This record gives sequence, structure tokens and C-alpha cells, in this order.
Amino acid sequence: MKLRKILAPLILAASLYANEAHDEAEQIVNTINANNNYDKIVNQLLRVQLQVKPQLRPFEDVLRDFFSKYINFDSIKEDLINLYTSRFTTDELKKIRKFYESDVGKKVITQLPQISYESNQIGIRKVKAHQNELKMMIQQRVEEIKEQQQNMQQQK
Repeated sequence: MKLRKILAPLILAASLYANEAHDEAEQIVNTINANNNYDKIVNQLLRVQLQVKPQLRPFEDVLRDFFSKYINFDSIKEDLINLYTSRFTTDELKKIRKFYESDVGKKVITQLPQISYESNQIGIRKVKAHQNELKMMIQQRVEEIKEQQQNMQQQK
């Protein structure tokens, strides 16, 4: 009985702390998404994929429908909240929320979709600039794998 009296307040305090962390993370996620940023970022990622893999272009409408159904803000909101609560303490979440509510934080939020898109473009340009080298590296690995498989076959 004494153990219950000791543990009950601790469990209650931990539960309240977890709920506070969830609430802070939810405010952060909602603040970041104030201008539908998540949906904009998903759309930009799709644009990048279509750019990188032009063979997907005939399926753009299918991909957009699929993404709008399963990767929209409402469908991933709780997962995003869990990302924050699993990585930050309640106190850290409060500081993050305060940052995003500041003028600089608001500017970061409005710039996130464009920054995401442009950073993807940088990656695409870097890969394209060294595409031949990558092809040679992949071909070399294919040859190594074939050789290993042949050696394994011979050992049997």
C-alpha cells in the first residue's frame, strides 16, 4: 500500500510531463505548418523526383493523389509530434516553440519550403556533375559482386 502512495504521484507527474511535451511539440508542428509548409515541401520533393526520374512523369497525377492521401499534414502530424518528443525534452521544446514564434523563427518557417527545394537542387546538380564517376563506381561494384558469386560457385 505504501508503495502505491509513493508511485502514484510519480506516475502522475511523468504523465503530465509527457502530455506537456506532446502539447509543446504539437504547437511547434502547427506553427511550422502555418502556411501549409509540409504540403509545400512534399510537393517540392515530388517535383524533384519527377526531375530526377522523368519516367515517372506520366504518373504525376497518381503520385500527387497518393501523396495527398497518405503524406498530407493531417496524416503525418502525430508522427511529427512523436519525432520532436522523442528527441527533445519539454524544456527544449518550449525553447524551440519560442524561437519559431519569434520574427526570425517566422522567417525560417516561411523559407523552409524554398530552402528544402533548393537544397535538393544542389544535390541533383552535384550528382549530375559526377554522374559518370558514379556509373563507373557502380559498374566496378557489379563486377566485384559477380566475381564473388563466381568464387562462391566454384567453392561449392
